[in-house]
Amino acid sequence: MRAEKFDTRVTFEEKVKVPNGGGGHTVEWREMLGADLGKRWAAVWPVAQDKSDEEATASHVGNAPDYKLTVRTDRGTRTVKSDWRVMIDGQPFAIKSVARPDRARGTITMIIQEGQPT
Repeated sequence: MRAEKFDTRVTFEEKVKVPNGGGGHTVEWREMLGADLGKRWAAVWPVAQDKSDEEATASHVGNAPDYKLTVRTDRGTRTVKSDWRVMIDGQPFAIKSVARPDRARGTITMIIQEGQPT
């Protein structure tokens, strides 16, 4: 088991459609969980640290590497969805999966990948 160090500031964002004034819409990313409430402290580390080198290489050939992101569970973080993204140091990361909250540890773990969600 890995001991989390919550030392990375992250922001959760959701894609929303905004009217463009001409009858259509544009797509924008907006911070979720309320103004400034989308910001959380997280522990982030490469999935490769949890696998053997051979498994990590086989699973990432031609792909951006996956990371695990763990945040403390609260009413807001329990609403995070896999079609959102998380911003870390100005870089977007797609949220690939969100695990059920770990009630014993008071955390939620997600698998993320650098780049925009598809």
